[in-house]
Amino acid sequence: NAVDTSRFTARKRPALSGEATQRSGTPDLAVAQNVLRFGAFLRDDPVKGPDLFLTLAGDLRDEGQWSCAGISRSELSRYGKIPETLELKGRLAEPAPWLQSLDVFVSPARNEGLPLGVLEAMAAGCLCILSDIPAHRTFEGAALFFNPEDPITFLTALSRAKNDPTLCASLLTKSRDLIDTRYSLKTFTEKLERAYETSR
Repeated sequence: NAVDTSRFTARKRPALSGEATQRSGTPDLAVAQNVLRFGAFLRDDPVKGPDLFLTLAGDLRDEGQWSCAGISRSELSRYGKIPETLELKGRLAEPAPWLQSLDVFVSPARNEGLPLGVLEAMAAGCLCILSDIPAHRTFEGAALFFNPEDPITFLTALSRAKNDPTLCASLLTKSRDLIDTRYSLKTFTEKLERAYETSR
């Protein structure tokens, strides 16, 4: 999987950084607004954890605005009650603007290959909090992890980010470096061209 980073040119919200403003003694992750935006790509597949996302969006609705894309309301309703405050974007032809409107990208997947959604979220400048599964461990140092069966562990990871602006800055820097050096379309194309040249 490779990401065309040219699609991510301007965020709708400031990227998280160590320069987060202080409000009531707590670093505010959403610098422009005092409301965090959380989002996830979901699919009509239990492996992708739509039921777990609904639990997070319901139990942690006071933490900010929750949004999801890639799944319809009727599909999502099969996995549990949909919180009234949940923003449903459905299927997006171009997800870049939506990703750039988020502060935190969430993946509640129980299993994954190489998740393109996470790569795109990193390219968009989102802080990524991911289920603790082998595929996501590929992003060690560039993301935070939680037990997808236990919403409290998500809240713990979020609290770490809220209370440590230096950690936020490090995660965002490493995630962008990871995209640029390993998963950008430019890097992928260059590797492919070298492979063809050496096989001649």
